[in-house]
Amino acid sequence: MTCSGDVLVTLLLLGVGLLAATVHLQNKGHQLSNSIVAPPMIGMASQQGPWPKCLGLSVESCESYILSVTARESLDLQIISPGTALSGNFQKNRIRIFVDEEGVVSAVPGRG
Repeated sequence: MTCSGDVLVTLLLLGVGLLAATVHLQNKGHQLSNSIVAPPMIGMASQQGPWPKCLGLSVESCESYILSVTARESLDLQIISPGTALSGNFQKNRIRIFVDEEGVVSAVPGRG
């Protein structure tokens, strides 16, 4: 009986350890995803994006800023609210502006 008791304790400790490691890694991944900054797009002038100055602005101010610094071209400015499903295709003239529930820009806008 002692052997099976030792096995149960070992399995219990192993399960607790795996659970603790999983929680730690999930928290670590969440911290890393918040610190990732989109790299600048290679081959494009800075006025062509991304636009880090928009971070924290109202959506209207961000739109005005982007339109004021970009070359006059046909742009598709899209306001993206939390939870919005997105397509994965790249479109040069599309600029996605991610906003929070209050309409404040929550991520650096860029082309795509």
